[in-house]
Amino acid sequence: MGCSLKIGCLAVVVGLLCLSCTTPDRPKAVVIVLIDSLRPDHINAYGYRDRQTTPGLDTLFAGGVTFSDAYSNAPWTVPSVMSLMTSLYPSAHGYNLEAHLLHSAPPGLGSKLKTLPEIFREAGYATAAFTADGGVSAAYGFNRGFETFAETPPVNGSDVEMVVAKSLAWLKKNGHRPFFLLLHTYEVHLPHTHEAQQTGLNTDETVRQNALQGYDADLRFADKVLARLWESLRSQGIYEDSIIVVLSDHGEALHERTLFGRGDDHGYHLHDELLRVPLAIVAPGRIERRGAWVRDPVQLVDVLPTLVELAGLERPTTPLQGASLVPLIRGERAPLRPLFAEAPYQGPGWIAVRFDRFKYLAVPKKHVHEGPEMWWDGDPGTVPEALYDLRSDPGETASILARNPDQLARLRRYAENMRQSSEQIALLTRPERQQRTRLIRSS
Repeated sequence: MGCSLKIGCLAVVVGLLCLSCTTPDRPKAVVIVLIDSLRPDHINAYGYRDRQTTPGLDTLFAGGVTFSDAYSNAPWTVPSVMSLMTSLYPSAHGYNLEAHLLHSAPPGLGSKLKTLPEIFREAGYATAAFTADGGVSAAYGFNRGFETFAETPPVNGSDVEMVVAKSLAWLKKNGHRPFFLLLHTYEVHLPHTHEAQQTGLNTDETVRQNALQGYDADLRFADKVLARLWESLRSQGIYEDSIIVVLSDHGEALHERTLFGRGDDHGYHLHDELLRVPLAIVAPGRIERRGAWVRDPVQLVDVLPTLVELAGLERPTTPLQGASLVPLIRGERAPLRPLFAEAPYQGPGWIAVRFDRFKYLAVPKKHVHEGPEMWWDGDPGTVPEALYDLRSDPGETASILARNPDQLARLRRYAENMRQSSEQIALLTRPERQQRTRLIRSS
């Protein structure tokens, strides 16, 4: 009797202990570091040579796999990060400018969808997010799935030190547990606040040079502070059993072109300076090809299925529009597929489709800019469109729409298929969309 009691008590203790540990094939930690507005072409590891900006990130990336051609699914924070968290395009998860202006979570994030932190929380991970407020805030529903969600608005345009300090304090108390951590900083985002040489002049070229120098100074500062996080993960023995993802939600215009009277910032078009983002995945215990580069085009909606597979979790049964990048990480080839980005406003938004070397843009007529910077061909009475060959014209300066009817037809078809797929997902996951559709059909 006494022996049986001891065995029973031992089983209970072991069972309780297992609640605080991952299964052997699961990582102890998953860390996503989201550096808002970060362009890959200003990271030294990506070939930037004008200034030293990222020695810390360069060292980190050398221990994992880096994607040279990663795309955001939206040119501004909230719809892009929602695509990251749900593996859905903006038209599927439901975020648009109207919801942004009303500071409300989009209806697409209903109970039928699983977000990235929810997936890991249900798998037994502690979940925490430390954000710089703004777009990645509880006001838009980003706290869903996080046990700890702390927003830290920038002070005098700077936030990375505060965000990292809060993350390190949380790690000190919770680093013994399996955890999923999101860190978001606006340090590279406008306005640029760190010391850089400013000419004080106001010609087009000096404005651009001042913007570049300020951008690089902010990035260098962010890189220096983030090094504290990498060191903490190593000193606590977490790094070797972790998955670390470094990425951005969108790029940044740095006076490459003037559209709608603007040459900087983001959110207002779908050219590559706003869509191309860095993406690196470091997982010492899971990735053998350390220091490898993947050249295949990928997108942020691919991150969720990738992390689920790398962590050994069950793929959610809810709809996903991204694909796991694990085969590419292993060095396998993958078939070409179209990538999509949207700039969702109150109604149907701008759309970009990238397939192989070609990129297609379409803009609803109400967003047409009727000035000298018109950047598409097409009948003024129809949806404005443009088609670019990114291999010969990486700056997207000259549309080849009229000369490539076959490619145009193909990418138009991809765009329409994506819209229909997103509409079906929205109907499945957003009850109010179903009700509105029924009302329209009955009228």
